[in-house]
Amino acid sequence: MNSKNAKKYPIHAKLTKKFYMGLPAGNCIVSLTFNTITGQSWFVGEVEPPGGRDKQWKSIVQSRAHQRNCLVYKNKKVAEQCIDKMLPKTQEDPHYDPFADVSFMDGKLSKSVLNNLDEGVFFMSRVLLSDGSPEFSGFIGPAAGRQEHWKFISQQGLAQRRCFFFCNKADMEKYRKYMFQAYEQRHHALKLHKEVI
Repeated sequence: MNSKNAKKYPIHAKLTKKFYMGLPAGNCIVSLTFNTITGQSWFVGEVEPPGGRDKQWKSIVQSRAHQRNCLVYKNKKVAEQCIDKMLPKTQEDPHYDPFADVSFMDGKLSKSVLNNLDEGVFFMSRVLLSDGSPEFSGFIGPAAGRQEHWKFISQQGLAQRRCFFFCNKADMEKYRKYMFQAYEQRHHALKLHKEVI
């Protein structure tokens, strides 16, 4: 094949339906939005033949990976090699818990939760964006301002979104630092895994 027209992998793009439908069957999609606990990508899958595309697209939408950044690899084997290197490995001990001394709660950002949390509690999304930052974050203000705070949260489309709630800023920053280290490791792994058809 003419090297001038060779397709370079991995392909970095927003996972739209149009982009997805134009991919060759057998390519492997890896969402660049990750679970902040496990480090797992929201969606990983081989592109189906034309007859299975509509069903697979529904799965992508259900995973909420659509309209978000992704990487497309030539095939599943190459994708799996990269994914293994993208997972956070900040400690050699597989049982290492980076949050053993961090006080936090996992739950949905609902109106009742907002009204019952103590002033000064910090919260952040469980969704990790492709730049290593949380999708959103904030802190709980005085009780007198909770109604306006909830109105703002609702307007931003953050109501009922899953979050981590931290007792103090130091604990949240420790968690953010861990997430950024994980992102840096993924970013480095992506640089190492390039191939050309």
